[in-house]
Amino acid sequence: MNESFFLSRFFGGTESRQNAPYRYGAAILLSLAFIALRWLMGRVIDDGQPYVILFIPVALSALYGGFGPGLVSVLTTIAFADYFLIPPLYTIGLPDTKVVVATLLFSIAGLVISALGEARRVASRQTVGALRVRP
Repeated sequence: MNESFFLSRFFGGTESRQNAPYRYGAAILLSLAFIALRWLMGRVIDDGQPYVILFIPVALSALYGGFGPGLVSVLTTIAFADYFLIPPLYTIGLPDTKVVVATLLFSIAGLVISALGEARRVASRQTVGALRVRP
């Protein structure tokens, strides 16, 4: 019984629609925090690498929230990176082919990370369920 309690507390074993706003909200806030961090590091990291640290909020969102929040994190980071990090700054639109390819690769990697996060969540729910059934 202790194993089940630990796993459900650590991995969020019980799913409900009530905690969905928290998962999605956390994904957005985490993405915005890392956009701000990357923006503050603008002089240290080359402008040609806008997505360097933006994999972190995607991975954390997918780990905590699953595929949906991971996808929201990908979309949030792409939108805000385009506006705040990719020259010309404070405009919407990808300026050249290199940036389009970088954004496409970030999107694909974000989808894979989100799918892996969802697979982990499903596996942890099954593990918690199996431990609860055990006599």
